[in-house]
Amino acid sequence: MMGDIPKFIFFKEKNVEHATFSDDTKVKVKGIGNTRSSSSIEHVLLVDSLKYNLLSISQLCNTGNIVIF
Repeated sequence: MMGDIPKFIFFKEKNVEHATFSDDTKVKVKGIGNTRSSSSIEHVLLVDSLKYNLLSISQLCNTGNIVIF
């Protein structure tokens, strides 16, 4: 999830859904798209009021990326 639209290389508006965090807080999803860091990341949600970009480690691994801590 991201809160900054200029970081998307592809974006499609979607004002219907909500995302839910572990504390049951819901945020409005403004759209979905692809972003680019060191590799392309697909199906990234743009949400309201997000201060930090959130990545799913399992989604990164499922798309062939290697995650090292």
